[in-house]
Amino acid sequence: MPIRNRIADLHDEVTGWRRDMHQNPELMFETHRTSAFIADKLREFGCDEVVTGIGRTGVVGVIKGKTDSAGKVVGLRADMDALPIKEATGLEYASRTEGVMHACGHDGHSAMLLGAAKYLAETRNFDGALVVIFQPAEEGGGGAREMCEDDMMARWNIQEVYGMHTGRQLLYSPGAIFRSHRPVRYQRRGLWRSCGQATADRGPDGCGQPRGAVFAKRGQSKRGSSTANGDFGYCIRDRVKSL
Repeated sequence: MPIRNRIADLHDEVTGWRRDMHQNPELMFETHRTSAFIADKLREFGCDEVVTGIGRTGVVGVIKGKTDSAGKVVGLRADMDALPIKEATGLEYASRTEGVMHACGHDGHSAMLLGAAKYLAETRNFDGALVVIFQPAEEGGGGAREMCEDDMMARWNIQEVYGMHTGRQLLYSPGAIFRSHRPVRYQRRGLWRSCGQATADRGPDGCGQPRGAVFAKRGQSKRGSSTANGDFGYCIRDRVKSL
């Protein structure tokens, strides 16, 4: 599938937005600078409506299509908050905030959604309305719940919401994938080994879930470990080299 020239033309600009947010990470609901940065961009793009303060520090932008034959409203969502991690990448655009880092890719998510908003606000070649949603406090703070409790879905009559997460693999599965905050009870069998020594045939390590474990239940997310050193948490910063 060919890349649209206009999308390709936005690459350097989107990269600049991502690096600006990467240098200025903010935690949980304290995304004041990030929220203001995003809201300013949405206004600059010519969005029909830009609202801040949804779910404390969330931002919503509305883009109307050229036509509206059926009243369809679709949401596109990205998260904005960083993690309480000290960055040691040595990158020229590394975090300027001590002990805080965009280590899970939310700077990239927000930059990509800004790029989509700019393109769609320029072209408007769709039927209905698009709502871009920038969520704070994804990292355990319940930011999505706060935005919904601020009546976001009903206020703009949002019927569907789509989001994405950067990663090195293309995953597809019916139902929900990736981890959630739902509790899971499981029993591990095998030899106990120190961190970093787990393998599929030698048993679990002492600090993570079993390598390759997948937990699935109706209505519940599932997740599997796939890192080579037994540490099932990995940082996106090493995976998005082009931004």
